[in-house]
Amino acid sequence: MSGRPGSNRPPEAWKATALPNELLPLIKIYKIYCSINYVVVTSIFNKQKKL
Repeated sequence: MSGRPGSNRPPEAWKATALPNELLPLIKIYKIYCSINYVVVTSIFNKQKKL
């Protein structure tokens, strides 16, 4: 340590600026999953409704 406050701080575990870039692929995958799931569920519901 050099004696100055904050000169030898350990690196942060994560930075808030990096978070959106890391979550963006997961959000896209989740949206695709939800849209596919919606189509499947509604098509099953519509088939059962017609019977």
